[in-house]
Amino acid sequence: MIQALSAAIFLATIGTMIARPRRIPEWLAATLGALLLVAIGAESVGDALHIVIAQWNVLLFFAGLTIVVAIAESGGFFAWIAYGAAVIAHGSSERLFFGTIIAGTIITLFLTNDAAAIVMTPLVYILVRRLRLRAAPFAFVCTFIANGASIALPISNPINFIIADAAHLRLGGYVGLLWAPAVAGMIATMVALWATFRRDVGVQFDPALVRQPLDDPRYRGEVTGLIGMTAIGLVAVSAAGGPVGVCAASAGVIMLAHGFLRRAIHWRRVAADMNPSIVVMVAALFVAVDGIRHAGLLNSAASLVVATARLHPSLAGPLAALMAATASNIFNNLPTALIAVGTLHVGAFPASVARQFAAGSVVGCDLGPNLTTVGSLSTLMWLALLRQRGLEISTTQYLKVGVLIAPVALAAAIAALWLASR
Repeated sequence: MIQALSAAIFLATIGTMIARPRRIPEWLAATLGALLLVAIGAESVGDALHIVIAQWNVLLFFAGLTIVVAIAESGGFFAWIAYGAAVIAHGSSERLFFGTIIAGTIITLFLTNDAAAIVMTPLVYILVRRLRLRAAPFAFVCTFIANGASIALPISNPINFIIADAAHLRLGGYVGLLWAPAVAGMIATMVALWATFRRDVGVQFDPALVRQPLDDPRYRGEVTGLIGMTAIGLVAVSAAGGPVGVCAASAGVIMLAHGFLRRAIHWRRVAADMNPSIVVMVAALFVAVDGIRHAGLLNSAASLVVATARLHPSLAGPLAALMAATASNIFNNLPTALIAVGTLHVGAFPASVARQFAAGSVVGCDLGPNLTTVGSLSTLMWLALLRQRGLEISTTQYLKVGVLIAPVALAAAIAALWLASR
């Protein structure tokens, strides 16, 4: 009985987060779901508190990165990246298209895929409309490259950090497992994007239409320097196996204090851009997934992976990738990542199998969501941002593009993962 109730509550929670009926925010849906699981006895209050406290590093990472990205946006960092891509393009929309891909890739690598999708999309949209170009191809680049390039480092996607932290993977171990699928997935995504939109971007634009952003050059330079130091610090701490969350949170506090001391930021705008509710949402989802783990709903998935890995060890990663990609397009990739973490905890995997399972889960959770609009929260927010600006991307329209890109990138990454594990 408790298993059926737990499954129903969890599915209803995820469905509400995706659909947002009557404007119920994601954090509230996740919190209500977690409280219901505690109420029916699937998760005790003590276990709920323990899982939240145990994930302090992950939660600090989310909190710190949201502050860093908010300050970077307020300082004009992203606006100047978009402007630079337009200047370098010299009137060629093809070069601007590839410039957007490169900019999105770099931002994803060091400031997470959410920054590339959510912050770059409005800026790129405004830019291409000013240049009188078709907006849809460039908008699609912002979301597809954000996921397609996000495997490379643990800090490139919060999903990566969640799974790597659970599997006790330092930077060296993570890169050793995932460099091949990261490169394969990134290249496949870029090639597929170009093949899909090459005809739409084969035009010229008037370079005189490019406008330089208006901001404080000194403050922007200081923010850029702080962002660079943040990226270096995150990579260094990750390589040393230190608390990356503390590093991210410290960077956020320093950048926030710097902005206030320079009187260059407005509290209300930064508070809105920071979106602190995401930390509450992630904490609540940890509790919800722990509840279904205690209810025994993850045992079957763990048993399947363990049994397959015993017969064919090299298939543990590819199987996990396929399972995670499928689940991401049903449940969304953040809950899927937490389910993968829960499966690691109940599976009693041998160390080598656990590492392959973690690597496969990262591949599936990062690349799988590119197939549908519900695959990741960043895609749902991307759609909302475009809708606010008058560009309506339907579910069918997204699927037509996603089916040309996601399977290609996922297949390339899974093949690279399988070859690297043999």
